[in-house]
Amino acid sequence: MLPLGRVLRSRALQQLQLRCQSSKALGDALPNSCDVLIVGGGGMGASSAFWLTSKTRQQGKKLNVLVVERDHAYTKASTVLSVGGVRQQFSLAENIQMGLYGHDFIVNSQMHLGDVDLCFQPHGYLVMATSKGAEILTQNSKLQNELGARNKLLGPEALRKQFPWLSTDQIELGCYGIEKEGWFDPWALPMGFKKQARSFGAQFANGEVIGFEWDGAGALSGAVVDAGDGIQRTVKFDTCVLAAGAHSGQLASLANIGSSHAKEALLRVPLPVEPRKRYVYVFSTQGENCPGLATPLTIDPDGTYFRRDGLGGNFLCGRSPCDEEEPNCETLDVDHGYFDTDIWPTLANRVPCFEAVKVQSSWAGYYEHNTFDANGIIGRHPHYSNLLIATGFSGHGIQQTPAVGRAISELILEGRFSTLDLSRLSFDRWYGIEKEGWFDPWALLMGFKKQARSFGAQFANGEVIGFEWDGAGALSGAVVDAGDGIQRTVKFDTCVLAAGAHSGQLASLANIGSSHAKEALLRVPLPVEPRKRYVYVFSTQGENCPGLATPLTIDPDGTYFRRDGLGGNFLCGRSPCDEEEPNCETLDVDHGYFDTDIWPTLANRVPCFEAVKVQSSWAGYYEHNTFDANGIIGRHPHYSNLLIATGFSGHGIQQTPAVGRAISELILEGRFSTLDLSRLSFDRIVKHQPMFEVNIV
Repeated sequence: MLPLGRVLRSRALQQLQLRCQSSKALGDALPNSCDVLIVGGGGMGASSAFWLTSKTRQQGKKLNVLVVERDHAYTKASTVLSVGGVRQQFSLAENIQMGLYGHDFIVNSQMHLGDVDLCFQPHGYLVMATSKGAEILTQNSKLQNELGARNKLLGPEALRKQFPWLSTDQIELGCYGIEKEGWFDPWALPMGFKKQARSFGAQFANGEVIGFEWDGAGALSGAVVDAGDGIQRTVKFDTCVLAAGAHSGQLASLANIGSSHAKEALLRVPLPVEPRKRYVYVFSTQGENCPGLATPLTIDPDGTYFRRDGLGGNFLCGRSPCDEEEPNCETLDVDHGYFDTDIWPTLANRVPCFEAVKVQSSWAGYYEHNTFDANGIIGRHPHYSNLLIATGFSGHGIQQTPAVGRAISELILEGRFSTLDLSRLSFDRWYGIEKEGWFDPWALLMGFKKQARSFGAQFANGEVIGFEWDGAGALSGAVVDAGDGIQRTVKFDTCVLAAGAHSGQLASLANIGSSHAKEALLRVPLPVEPRKRYVYVFSTQGENCPGLATPLTIDPDGTYFRRDGLGGNFLCGRSPCDEEEPNCETLDVDHGYFDTDIWPTLANRVPCFEAVKVQSSWAGYYEHNTFDANGIIGRHPHYSNLLIATGFSGHGIQQTPAVGRAISELILEGRFSTLDLSRLSFDRIVKHQPMFEVNIV
């Protein structure tokens, strides 16, 4: 995520403002009604208007699209004050895919927008990491290239060879985008969207939305607009798109989104977008061995970035501050001391010729920060079905405007995403509004068993205590102790290892993980072991307690709780840190762990839990994948007739339907035919390419 920047060409902020003012249009007259009202005429709003009118025009239809923008000169607009970068160096597939499409749109912009020159500079990005971040950088690069990006990993020596101006002090790895990355003129792109959308019939009016109106059923039906002439007008609409950038959270509150007094639970969830101020500095240097014109946008591990700015020898730079140092957003005044104390030391350390620099100009801009997860929010609001959201892109929005505008048009015109599936970026994701909850795990297991038996499967009691091999070294049978003192061998064509927490131990019986094995693939162990977890059920007599519809709630320290039945009880637990892992020889419960580690968090987070009584407790095994805490699914790379389904590290029960189906596909069809789970194979362990899931409870 990059801080806000400025336009491509090397000009001072005053020149940018003149450029904005020279384009100032009177704006279209504010109509009484429209089919689609777009609040915000920056990159996202203008792109949405372009795609909506372009598509309906191609279909021979007419759609009345109105865009309302309060900053008609765009002097404070995040889009035009941005760095104008386009990249694929993200960790989220959706961001990578939007970056790829953004590049394609930008390099073919004249085909879409007519006579518009975006001045694309294809010099790439160079993202660097210390030893602490090198593994994640490697993992991200693999995913990016799999999805169509073109970048390469460079070690310190290769970095110095390719970029002789660079100091690689404490740098373990760099990822260099060799294609499809660079920067462009961020003023020209939204103006191109706006011009083309207008030519297709969209209207752009000056004004500020200061309120909403509802129909008799409680649905949004109109927006109250102040056009600056002292008269407030209501514009009726069928559909509204909220694309107001950094001020989207505040605007959403006008529709009662985030109101603690709302009767509907969905309305009590705020839109978590707020403005953050970012500084950009343009500097020059007289040092020798300076980065040349083809220098990529270079990002230090501490977040400091720089790139060339125009042809005059200037450079552009910036950095997002840590949360504790966020500047006041009331004005766009620049803190010049921030360059001296926070940015310049990193620049001078990373590029020796930057030891002596002179700041030529600087400016500040707003950054639409999603406080929840710093990613865009795209899609329908879960309560207002005619309100679509496109905001919260947290510094990488400008490059995503082509993809997001197209996605919004698809939702309005087709009712679904038809090109890129961006459903994971919906408003639903942080509240668990739909498709989350809990169920009876015993009933699910017994349901599988009962139905499988009815279809002809057999379930036998016994413990596998060894394996047998055929003459070619392939697994051919399992030695089973049925508890009657007799060991029996069961021959098989295919074996599925789904032994939960004890899968690693069982795999060792097939010589998986044996240091004496001749085959290298057999020397790699199955990294699954048992971990003991405690669950406590408690009650409270406190007031204002969580009700029956309370979600399973997880504290930042990992403590979780939920309601347990209808009797007023709650269920809770927490995974201990590695240093406190309990002994797994028995399933005895440590009651002191509740008192010292769990209850203090509960009481702090939910005041009515200050006085509680533990009613019952139990312990269970957790099949912990010590490699990356994710499931291992697929064929063993040495034993082609051994399939693995284990290591789910606490989230296995919910994945049993999908994993069981996937295993059946591999056996019956030879491939995954529904969900492609190939990245979860044992191969990633062999290649030492972990896939870390941060939301492990």
